[in-house]
Amino acid sequence: MIVSHKHKFIFVKTHKTATQTFLKFIKPHLGADDVMAGDPEEINSDGVVINEDTQINCDKKFETGLCAKDYQETYGNHLPWFMIKNIVGDEIWENYTKFTIERNPWDRFLSLFYFVNPIPLSNAINLNPDLLKRLQSLQFSMSEKGEAGRPLTEKIEWARENTIMSANPEALREYFEEWLLTQLEAPVMKLDDNFAYGVDCIDYETKIYKEQAKKMKFHRLAELLEAKELYSHGQPFTKFPYTGTTEYGIAQNFYKKLLNIRGQVRFLNYGNYFDGKEVKVDHIIDFDGVGDNIGKFFKKFDININCNKGLYDAATQNAHYRKNLKSKKPNDWWYQGPRGQWLDKVIKRRFFNNNMNENQINFDKIVSK
Repeated sequence: MIVSHKHKFIFVKTHKTATQTFLKFIKPHLGADDVMAGDPEEINSDGVVINEDTQINCDKKFETGLCAKDYQETYGNHLPWFMIKNIVGDEIWENYTKFTIERNPWDRFLSLFYFVNPIPLSNAINLNPDLLKRLQSLQFSMSEKGEAGRPLTEKIEWARENTIMSANPEALREYFEEWLLTQLEAPVMKLDDNFAYGVDCIDYETKIYKEQAKKMKFHRLAELLEAKELYSHGQPFTKFPYTGTTEYGIAQNFYKKLLNIRGQVRFLNYGNYFDGKEVKVDHIIDFDGVGDNIGKFFKKFDININCNKGLYDAATQNAHYRKNLKSKKPNDWWYQGPRGQWLDKVIKRRFFNNNMNENQINFDKIVSK
């Protein structure tokens, strides 16, 4: 969130809408007393700054006696409208211009999938230790007999050069379909309930998704959610159910963290600015052409900040995290699998529906270019 006393606006930070870039862009324009609840500086192993520090005055108390820091530990920095209102109080909430950024759901879902599933998309394949032992014995036997061949070495080299995505893209696409459909069709938690946005909700969410996956007969996803270590010969190993093989799998920490499925509020992005009956912000900026759209918003509401595509792009953070993947597919490809039509139907029902409620919203009606 951002609360700018200097410019009299409140920014609601939604998920996978380049909001971290917006925080970096807006930082030099904020006043000394403004509050920005973003991320601490993040530096990778090469010493390169991945994310700039976007935390300003997070411990600054408002007249309510609350501050952003009171909420961040439990709810992160994507605080929904009602938490921000509690923090700043009615007077600031009613008198400041409130806005957010929203993104075409097809594009946002895919961006979120890449973000929370880096292991099958970019990490080297994890070979079954039992397979490695068999190939080791075979390679030793061939060597003793003077036969040509390096079955173990070649398999290890293949695993290092491949990911689940490059080795079996169709399997990963089927996982994407079931991963998305399960969360879109699962029962919706109350949009204005603190519980739905916090870390305490993870176990409850997982239970909901397990039940929904079984209900939809997504047995592989249900198996994935209940996955346990299969073998342990010096290293952990768990199969990836969608590949249909136990020869290779995926790192155990992929399952332990459950990042592959957690986050209903990230899917129902609109809960950050919608209470199930009405939109709670003054303006929703379209992510498509976001830099220019922010500039138009500033002019419309007499906010004295210049913004356009060039200025905004210069502040871009993490926009190209997919570029270096060993195997990539066009965005449309992800929605052209066996359940592509089903996905399309559900997304249109949930995000392009005039009967707006906790279960659905109309993207075309709410965003402004």
